Amino acid sequence: MNVSIAIVPMAIKDIKKKKMNILFLTQSFAVGGVPMITVKLANEFSKRNHNVTIVAFENIKGETVRNLISKEVKSYVLSGTKCNSNNIGLMHEILTANKIKVVINQRGLNPILLKTAYRASKGLGGKFISIYHSA
Repeated sequence: MNVSIAIVPMAIKDIKKKKMNILFLTQSFAVGGVPMITVKLANEFSKRNHNVTIVAFENIKGETVRNLISKEVKSYVLSGTKCNSNNIGLMHEILTANKIKVVINQRGLNPILLKTAYRASKGLGGKFISIYHSA
């Protein structure tokens, strides 16, 4: 799958101004469209000197896109697609350690990912973006 990334020129000014700490949320690193786009975006933001982290909720056996993640991008896998105290605690540690201020939910129709990050961010502040990908 060949995916190219184009960032809207107007947004480039904002992106270049300030280094951001960005977290992408995805269901898993399984080979497919959303994980591939997530990795491409994460790598591109990292190349533009932003701190980028990806969190997947499911650990997939077999082929994944995780090997395509740039060495500068941090990646984590939580313990399943659940908004439970374990995942909230792990997410809080990730948000705090990486000083995340922007969370991008790549699975807009799955509220569990965003709900977990939102609950974990209590008291930390930040912006949340949810994206719906369609074929």
